[in-house]
Amino acid sequence: HYVLTPLSFIGYVIGFIITLPIFKLHVSTGLYNYIVISAVPIFIFLIVLISAQVKKELRMINGMKKDIDNES
Repeated sequence: HYVLTPLSFIGYVIGFIITLPIFKLHVSTGLYNYIVISAVPIFIFLIVLISAQVKKELRMINGMKKDIDNES
């Protein structure tokens, strides 16, 4: 979770940055600016959401491990 998830997200951001010049050529200036400006809060939201889900899953896994250890 601590390696693959950030690498996937970084790959997503790099892919988005690579497509920006294509957007700039093929969409209006206003839409391009909207895409660039709206990307920042979307990326922040995704970071918060993914982090919360990873922490939730790790807590669940640790709880299951404790349950298994208590049964032994």
